[in-house]
Amino acid sequence: MIRFPPPLRKGDLIAVTAPSSGVSGGALLSLHRSRWLHGLAGVLIGRSAGASPASPSSLSYTEALAAVLGDLPCPVLYDVDVGHQPPPFTLINGAVAHVQFVAGHGSITQRTKL
Repeated sequence: MIRFPPPLRKGDLIAVTAPSSGVSGGALLSLHRSRWLHGLAGVLIGRSAGASPASPSSLSYTEALAAVLGDLPCPVLYDVDVGHQPPPFTLINGAVAHVQFVAGHGSITQRTKL
């Protein structure tokens, strides 16, 4: 049996932590078109170890992100220190996170309920 998570609510945050492990521009586009990304407070994307474009006519990593996520009305932060690339900061599933990003520097504070 396949179980899907409940739909995102306004103010929820999605973190794509490992773009190099199978989360492609096509997957992000699919999420966007099916409206999973609408109403978010922000999007965090971890540092990618993906290869450079195969040909000069291919989109770069940042161009692909801008093409898919550029029209979202929320902040999109990429190359965040989360995921599988060093230095990896752990995001706890289910934790409430407060994210700040000012003048090129950011912080994430997480709070869990026990």
